[in-house]
Amino acid sequence: MSGHICRNDQTKRMAMPPPFAGEQDIPMFPNLTIGPEFEAVVHYKEYNNPQVSLASFKRQNPGVIIVPPWRSENDYPLPRDLPEEVKRVPRRWNEWWGGVEYQHWHDEYLEGYCLNYIRRLLRSQGIDVLIPGSTPLSIDPTQRNAANTDNPEYYRWTVKLDTTVDLAEDEWVLGRRLRVLNLEVVGPSMVANQASLDEILRVLGILKRLACLVPQSTGFHIHVGVGRARFDVVQLRQNAAVWLALDPLFTLFHTDIRQDNSQCERNRLQANVARGETAATANRNPNNDELVTGKWGERPSEQPAPIRACVNELLACTDVRAVAWLMRCPNRGAVNFRFYGPATNRNQMNMTGSPISKPTIEMRQAAGTLNEDWVSAYIKVVVGTVDWARRQNPDAIRALATSMEELEGAGRNKVADPITFHNLYRKYARRFVEEYLGLKAEMDYILGRTPEQRARPTGILNYAPPGGVPLLMSSRMIQSERAAQEAEIAAGGRLSRSGWRGQRHSLGQGGYYPHDQ
Repeated sequence: MSGHICRNDQTKRMAMPPPFAGEQDIPMFPNLTIGPEFEAVVHYKEYNNPQVSLASFKRQNPGVIIVPPWRSENDYPLPRDLPEEVKRVPRRWNEWWGGVEYQHWHDEYLEGYCLNYIRRLLRSQGIDVLIPGSTPLSIDPTQRNAANTDNPEYYRWTVKLDTTVDLAEDEWVLGRRLRVLNLEVVGPSMVANQASLDEILRVLGILKRLACLVPQSTGFHIHVGVGRARFDVVQLRQNAAVWLALDPLFTLFHTDIRQDNSQCERNRLQANVARGETAATANRNPNNDELVTGKWGERPSEQPAPIRACVNELLACTDVRAVAWLMRCPNRGAVNFRFYGPATNRNQMNMTGSPISKPTIEMRQAAGTLNEDWVSAYIKVVVGTVDWARRQNPDAIRALATSMEELEGAGRNKVADPITFHNLYRKYARRFVEEYLGLKAEMDYILGRTPEQRARPTGILNYAPPGGVPLLMSSRMIQSERAAQEAEIAAGGRLSRSGWRGQRHSLGQGGYYPHDQ
């Protein structure tokens, strides 16, 4: 299927009115809001060869961010204890510190420059981006997203480092010692409509001008909320019940590595409610003071409870904190309710003095991607599911749970009977996404591709420079490249991190560097 999938269809809404199972009074619901988070790796390289012009150097490294040499305190402040005589001779900086402290400062300059290059790139294309040290972080009712959040940090797009992203050895790209920037791009709190989706896809198109990778460690997260308000207990418990019930189906939409790892544990398997905790326990002490620490080895059951039993417990919750606690996993759940948990409720103000910044449900299971078609389809499925869940009566949700138990049972037997499992998967996928949510084109797209093809249609590479796609580095190439770097350092050359695995550190978002490349 070509890229015509509904992402540019201005006539379709993000979540069509769902069919309602059963007779009930349908209340008016507030608009849903979304906040996407994209993780990726971007290549950069220092311009340190005066024999080659900067313009020529850029042509030799298409898509790679070229970082110019440090020129003045306006670019980035030097450490305060650097003697004046050393400041005047940059090549002596490494000698003065013995390498380590200088390396950290130099890395911060390189990473900060790259972050601001990306910010300037987005801003030049009309994207409203937060510039640290320049953009005010104050409440502004006139800002276009102010009605969607109480926290000015989520008025605009944010570009920052991500310390959870890493490259496996077979994911390194051969390219004259290119360095890597572990990137996270966080969207503002936006109304879930076509205009917001168009803006998200435009940001992805701009990012793909850079030499980007989406390795297996990256994720694509979606926060869904109701603007500055919070989901009430009925909407929250119904969403928890629906998302847990849909786990056997929705898990199959994602790549193997995202199917229950520590960054997105399956609530169906790992959540408190799946391991035998009850609504009665959670309701009795909604603050869960004695349970916050979570002694995971002492949970009531080692095996997950049936889906219908979990759904009944969730639907019996009388407090949002009880819902959050029952959906809590040892690490981070694929569907994350922690912003409604007791710890969050006890700490109602964030660092800026604003109220809770993200009263949202976070969907964490999708693999990292810059593929606009998949991003468009998945956002519509997520938003549609949240909207559908809050409009149902309990009987409709229990009926869904019964269907998902059938699919889960077929999955346990799929090796012996793959045809039954495959047919049930397609049947229930079409019933929910196509019939209940009204997203036929999106369902066709999902069923027409594997999870890996949707997340990474060109492999981990989302960029191909003129002349072809870069080669993935073999282990031998990595060893050779590493040995060359170590030899350069031993010979007294510059000491600067090349981004090898295991050498990550967190240095914040960096300063603002007004000069262009």
